[in-house]
Amino acid sequence: MRATYSVLISLAAGLLCSSAQAQVALTFAWPDGLHAEVTHTVTRTQFGSAPRPAVTMTTLYDMKASKRANSVLVSFDNMRFNMESLPPSLKDADRQSIEQFAQLVLPPFVISPSGEFLHIDDAAAYRTAVLTQFAQTFSDLPDQRNPRMVLGKLLSEEQLNVMARARWNQPVGSWSDATMEVGEAYDLEFRNSLPILSGQTVTVHSSIQIKDEPPCTRGGQARRCVRIEVQTRPNQQELQSVLLALFKELSPNTKTAIPEMIESLDFEEDLELITESEGLIPHVLKTSKRIVVTARNGKESASITRMEQTTTRYRYRDTPP
Repeated sequence: MRATYSVLISLAAGLLCSSAQAQVALTFAWPDGLHAEVTHTVTRTQFGSAPRPAVTMTTLYDMKASKRANSVLVSFDNMRFNMESLPPSLKDADRQSIEQFAQLVLPPFVISPSGEFLHIDDAAAYRTAVLTQFAQTFSDLPDQRNPRMVLGKLLSEEQLNVMARARWNQPVGSWSDATMEVGEAYDLEFRNSLPILSGQTVTVHSSIQIKDEPPCTRGGQARRCVRIEVQTRPNQQELQSVLLALFKELSPNTKTAIPEMIESLDFEEDLELITESEGLIPHVLKTSKRIVVTARNGKESASITRMEQTTTRYRYRDTPP
């Protein structure tokens, strides 16, 4: 998900005639001092012509919110990997690099009082830190293979803000000020920008539903939570065209014509979010991404399927309501 759904949902809801089901208004209201211990687990698997065993990695960090005069600062610190989840064959130097990168996964976010992502707090300093870490990690690679060439194109301040906004929108930003009926499916189609490609958009179809209202607690008190489910399917032909253009730009001297290699590309993403309706304070976020690439090498055709499943759980310390 990359777009804010609240306006689109409100428009769709206005066209619905049924009012038999309960309506839920989602509002952003994070208390000052909100503090969560977050566990984020990602599992990646590859099937098809080049299968790979599943690899699971777990990241742990603290998320804190502090109110400013006209905004909310959401910071992430004490970032660390569960090193036991890494492949045992990984070298010690690679493990150290992963630990160092962990500190740069999430920059601090500046959020509006209504829950809209505004910008990374000091994006220039954050970009410098990311590029410096990459330069140190890949300093022994030949110049033509050095990832700094790619990063210079992709990791501008603008692109870093786009990616950060997408991270915020999944559990919080997309839902602020939306009103939905429990059990009602909202089918939306819109143009959406890609996180690493400024100005590039594709047509996206999303189906959104508040499935139910599961029980949840925070700070020892019962809270009203909702389970939101989203199915997202971008236009595959548009997505393939944009990605192929990116490949050609990043590898202009490649000897193989990438557009001629790739026959088809299929992508889908599912999301499940359990969050407090009053406050939009997330408790559990699950995503599942599936990409299928069919490529041709000479007369032979091969297909690869990659799956990525993530689970993010938030355990809140006692904070004011």
